[in-house]
Amino acid sequence: MRLLFLGDMVGKTGRTAVWDRLPGLVSDLKLDFVIVNGENAAGGFGITEDIFLETINAGADVVTTGNHVWDQKEAVAFAGRHDQFLRPANYPQGTPGRGSGLFYARNGARVLVANVMGRVFMHPELDDPFKSAEVILDACPLKEQADAIIFDFHAEATSEKQCFGHFVDGRASFVVGTHTHVPTADAQILNGGTAYMSDAGMCGDYDLLSAWTRRSRSTASSPRCRRAAWKPRTDRRRSAASAWRSRIRQDLQKRSRRSGSDRGWPKRCRSSGGNRRRAPFNTQL
Repeated sequence: MRLLFLGDMVGKTGRTAVWDRLPGLVSDLKLDFVIVNGENAAGGFGITEDIFLETINAGADVVTTGNHVWDQKEAVAFAGRHDQFLRPANYPQGTPGRGSGLFYARNGARVLVANVMGRVFMHPELDDPFKSAEVILDACPLKEQADAIIFDFHAEATSEKQCFGHFVDGRASFVVGTHTHVPTADAQILNGGTAYMSDAGMCGDYDLLSAWTRRSRSTASSPRCRRAAWKPRTDRRRSAASAWRSRIRQDLQKRSRRSGSDRGWPKRCRSSGGNRRRAPFNTQL
C-alpha cells in the first residue's frame, strides 16, 4: 500500500499548496491513502469546515488535528458531522468528534487512523495518550480487523514521541509525529516492524517555522513599533542600567552641592577627622 502523510498545513499558503499539488501526487505516485494534518490551516489557528472539505476534495482521505483543533469555534459544530475529521483521541469523554476511525484505501485495504496528543509541554493536558492508544489497539488489532494502523502523535517532546513509538511497536504500521513544524531526520523501522518518524514537519512557507512568526514580522513592520519589537533584550538591560547610573550620579551631585567639601558622601559616612569609611556608592559611575 502506498501511503502519503502530510504534516501541519499552515495558513493560506500551506493549504493552497496542498490543494494544488495533491491531486497530481495521488495520480503520479499511485497513492492508496492520504492523511493530512490540518490543525493550522485557518490562518495558523485551527481549521474551518470549508477548508476541511476542500482538503478532502483535493484527495485527502483523513484530516487529523492537534492542540489547535478548537481554535475555530465552528469546529465544535462540524467535528461530529464528518467521519474523516479526527481530533486527538485522548480528549475527555463527551468531546465532540472522534479520535480514530477505520477507513478503506483505494486498493481496498482497511486502514485504521488514530490521532493522539502528547502531554509533555503541551496545552491543554489531556488524558494519558498511552492508555488511549491501548484502547484503540485492543478494539482493532493489526492484521485482524485492520490491514494497516497509522498514528498521528501530536506532541512537543521528541522523547515522548519515541516512547510512544516503542510502546506500539509491532502493533501499528506507522507512527509519525506532528506539531513542531520541523521535519526530523530519524525515519526508521523499529525492532517490531513499525515505521517511525518523530516529526513530519509542515506544509507552508519555507522561510517560516510557524504562523506566529509571520504575524510578529507584520507587527514589527510599521516604523512606530519596529524599534520596540526588534530591540534585543541585552539592549533593554543596558538602557536600564544606564538610567540607574544616571540617577545615582545626579543624587551624588545634589549631595555634593549641599555638603560642600564632603563631595556627596552621606552624612552617616562622614567623619570630622577626615578619615571616611567606604561609602556604599561608587562615585566613578
